[in-house]
Amino acid sequence: MIGKLATFMIAEVNLQWQLSALTLLLAALGHFLCLKAYSRLVGAQRRQFNKTIGLGLCTVSILGLWSAL
Repeated sequence: MIGKLATFMIAEVNLQWQLSALTLLLAALGHFLCLKAYSRLVGAQRRQFNKTIGLGLCTVSILGLWSAL
């Protein structure tokens, strides 16, 4: 990995490291928030968990069908 990056730097390839750092920060924040939400869902009663997951799956399915039209 370091060899590849060094080769790109020697070849003066624009690495856009600022955008990469921002993307990594946003991904870490999203991961943290989703882990918190998951912990709350699993801690809730089983029925509520199934309803929430089902609602999410239906929403994603409807959005996918909508974009296909």
